Amino acid sequence: ESEEHPFLGREIAQPRRHSDALAKAVDEAVQRVLRDAEMRAETVITRNRPRVEALVSTLKERETLYRDQIAACLGARADGQGRVAAIRSK
Repeated sequence: ESEEHPFLGREIAQPRRHSDALAKAVDEAVQRVLRDAEMRAETVITRNRPRVEALVSTLKERETLYRDQIAACLGARADGQGRVAAIRSK
């Protein structure tokens, strides 16, 4: 049990109800998810490099783009609800 620490916040001052092993397992799982997401993002960007470069170039010229303009740069299409359809690699 910890003493009352008004400046630390309630969660920090409360006793832990989980083990170090569980905390480590959660940390490792989160790290795995983040690494996997980073790898997927790198793959998508690499596969679509010309489209991404077109988008960057257009952004440099115009500074502000609407969803349909972004979709056009990426070779995708915007649906009626403003969502951009998935980009397919050639």
